[in-house]
Amino acid sequence: MKVSVWFLREIDEFVILNPERVKDLILWILRRPTPSVARLLRMTSVILISVLIAACLVTPGFAQTLSSTELIENAKELDKAIVTYKGEAVTSIMQRGDYSWISVNDGPNAIGVWAKKDLAEKIEFIGDYKYKGDTIEIEGIFNRACSEHGGELDIHAGKITVLETGCSLAERPFGNRMRIAIALFLATLIAVAFFREKL
Repeated sequence: MKVSVWFLREIDEFVILNPERVKDLILWILRRPTPSVARLLRMTSVILISVLIAACLVTPGFAQTLSSTELIENAKELDKAIVTYKGEAVTSIMQRGDYSWISVNDGPNAIGVWAKKDLAEKIEFIGDYKYKGDTIEIEGIFNRACSEHGGELDIHAGKITVLETGCSLAERPFGNRMRIAIALFLATLIAVAFFREKL
């Protein structure tokens, strides 16, 4: 049973991280001309599609939207599962060749996300003291202790979607509140000075 779950997880990981190669494989299968080869390839493609569907249904944690707390508390059970995680892109995007590290905070915790450079380039705003970062949704493989990255807990992204674009914090209503507070303070000073003269 453990071997079959491992096999299905490997197929899941391949499909999520290599959609172009899967597409090329399917197109290659469809272009084979001879009847005997075509029949063999049709059977193979039916088996492959069945295995992929089974992998999507059987693999634990497939595309569940989880919080950072749920991921951390259930790390052992969710290890190598495909998960969906949402949060604000914060601090900075660190380039590492064709890949990037993105820190994604959902409130209680931040989780490191390893993504291809072109996926990371979708992110416009990174959260810090000047900006509210983009709210993004990541679908990818959760690693309890990633062997590629020194045993760190991370997610290897296969897909990133920007749900809400961030903004400069100066654009937010805080600036208006500050102006109102200053106006009220000045009005109070004028009132105190006016009533003081009357006394």
